[in-house]
Amino acid sequence: MKIVFLADALDTQKAGIHYYCAGLLTALDKLATEHQLYVVRPKAKKLFKNIIEIEVPINKHIPLHQRWRQFSIIPKKIKQLKPDVVVELAHFGPYKLAQNIKRVTFIHDISPVLYPKWHPKASVWAHRLLLKGILKKTSLILTNTNFTKTEIIKKFPFTKNKIQFTHLGCPLKDDQFLNKERSQIKTEKPYFLYVGTLEPRKNISTLIKAFELFKENYNNKNFNLILAGGWGWKYKSIKTAIAKSSYQKNIICTGYVTEAEKIELLKNATAFIYPSFYEGFGIPIVEAMRFACPVICSNIGSLKEVAENKALYFEATDAEALCQKMKEIIEKPLSGEQKLILKKQAQQFTWQATAQKTLHFIEQL
Repeated sequence: MKIVFLADALDTQKAGIHYYCAGLLTALDKLATEHQLYVVRPKAKKLFKNIIEIEVPINKHIPLHQRWRQFSIIPKKIKQLKPDVVVELAHFGPYKLAQNIKRVTFIHDISPVLYPKWHPKASVWAHRLLLKGILKKTSLILTNTNFTKTEIIKKFPFTKNKIQFTHLGCPLKDDQFLNKERSQIKTEKPYFLYVGTLEPRKNISTLIKAFELFKENYNNKNFNLILAGGWGWKYKSIKTAIAKSSYQKNIICTGYVTEAEKIELLKNATAFIYPSFYEGFGIPIVEAMRFACPVICSNIGSLKEVAENKALYFEATDAEALCQKMKEIIEKPLSGEQKLILKKQAQQFTWQATAQKTLHFIEQL
């Protein structure tokens, strides 16, 4: 078959969907397959040996050009290729295809539909106006956890017979990666770590409250809280919470970190904390387990599916409960055997498995 993957996030993002696109396509590129694979992206960078890259640039000077080209330029490019299947890797598309072409759409989560307050208005309205129609027209819906699959079926019952899930992999590379790039972040003091975009859905305010309780009640003067990631939507409320904190000097915002820096942070953290209100999968907890970093996370369905009984859980709005888990990690450090169990849990999630399952589901169309 000729299979075309639409992957704007390869060049327009640095967060979870970017890592998904990069991980999946890199793994597909290494698979032995007779299919002809193409990827449409804003900037062709010749990253793949077997996947053919097709560049459809985004003109930043034209408002909404990224979306407009999805309805115009990209369909024309696809028509020239005459593919059997077109795969949209992030919610919106594919659009305006011939009826004989199979459509596949990957849905990472439906939080913009279920919890609009956590997202920019543009994203909320785009999902409200377009998502239902996309799901009706698509031949196959792919998603990242059984939890997300169930959420989609609850909201859109007509998807029940055309939806499959495949877990994601771990973006972080092996330690050899560090030979070429060294971390610039100093991690001298003991610290708790969060990695991800700083935005409302990630529940950073509860994490800050829990850290303050931890500092007040357990006299741990040396501990820091490191928030590693870029500022997202509605970040000002998070900055305000940090500025008002009595422990402002102990809360370190690093901004976006490289893979080498992330590895360094995870290796030296007392614990990785992921307090999200809602996640489709939760790649950062797999990254933490890969480097044997203890994981504390909110007890939402997707994170429990991924971490199983290998993490400590708390109710997302309960700062005191999170504080208790932080104290528990201090008082009962992981043994060598427990760290090995964490690594084995992370090893279940590989991009090779994601690619194989994805291709298998496409082949069933």
